[in-house]
Amino acid sequence: MFDNPIEFVLQFAAFMIGACVGSFLNVCIYRWPLDLKVDEPKRSFCPKCESAIPVWRNIPILSWLLLRGKCADCKAPIPVRYVLVEVLTALGFLGLWLMWPSMVGVALIFFFVCCMVTVWVDFEHYIIPDQVSIKAVPIGLLCAALAPQLFGETEWYRGLMWGAIGVVVGYLLLWGVVELGKKAFGRKKIKLDSELAWKAEEEDDGPVFTLGDEKYPWVDLFARPTDRLIVETKGLFIRLVNGESVKIEEADLHLGWEVVVVMPKGQKTSPLHEWPLEEVKSLQGKTSNVVIPREAMGFGDVKFLALAGCFVGWQGVLFTVAAASLLGTVISVLLMAIGLRRWTTRIPFGPYLVAGAWIWIFAGWKIIHWYFALMGLGEV
Repeated sequence: MFDNPIEFVLQFAAFMIGACVGSFLNVCIYRWPLDLKVDEPKRSFCPKCESAIPVWRNIPILSWLLLRGKCADCKAPIPVRYVLVEVLTALGFLGLWLMWPSMVGVALIFFFVCCMVTVWVDFEHYIIPDQVSIKAVPIGLLCAALAPQLFGETEWYRGLMWGAIGVVVGYLLLWGVVELGKKAFGRKKIKLDSELAWKAEEEDDGPVFTLGDEKYPWVDLFARPTDRLIVETKGLFIRLVNGESVKIEEADLHLGWEVVVVMPKGQKTSPLHEWPLEEVKSLQGKTSNVVIPREAMGFGDVKFLALAGCFVGWQGVLFTVAAASLLGTVISVLLMAIGLRRWTTRIPFGPYLVAGAWIWIFAGWKIIHWYFALMGLGEV
């Protein structure tokens, strides 16, 4: 490694740049799910005491170690996630540069960055930010054009073509799964042991339904105009945009993409009230029984697979979904075997898709050839 000083400098630079990018990713991982901009406030801050962190306390990896994982001002613990993201991103940059010291490596580094944010945010918030999925597709297509070797090509337009096909197949494939999941799984019924407060109101990115501490954005609840969120509610209080308010002791509330319908409790007669969603400012009450539209997976997974198609192509997209499903099944069985059944529903599908995509990048065709040989359809 030290025989070529230039290579050593490049490798060291890759590691350090990766650590710095990892520090920035921590900002994205924390702020994007909270609808905060990465540049407002411009300086990093402690989530506990909100004191600004000066530059000399914000050195990737080193600062966390020197501060022993605590805020210098309020002594609140700094989650280990911060240093892990910095270390893993630095190692990822270094490893990808060692394997592909070319535009292929640069392209895969960009995809790796998107995957890092996807995994951490999806684990913590069960969402995949658009910034690292559908909004990153144009850059992903640029990477496909600049690194056509991702698809075994040499011409930029063929790389762009295969990347674009990957985007379309990735999006349509999981979109179809989501739609079929709607029909196969129907709706999710939540029965609570005691009454829990709920509310629905407009936030910065659109309406949100809140049940206890859980928030459900409208875009995640409703995929079609006929979808309904049903709340058996008590103490229903509705505030309208025109300033009027309505109070109802007991009712069945039917919420849709663009409509609010109040039905008599336990009855399917004519509604007591009905308003377009745009005329309702807020709703709240208490409930112990909620029925929500349920998808086989979140729509964020659909958008992420579209991005992955830029780097793995349509064959890789098919492999990614199959590998992710297999990994999810195996891990769920293992978790149940060791008595952690509740964790089988806590692991989102996004990290499995990330794992499937990278398995394809490193060994996809080898696995395909091995599988066909095992089936007697080809030579080992």
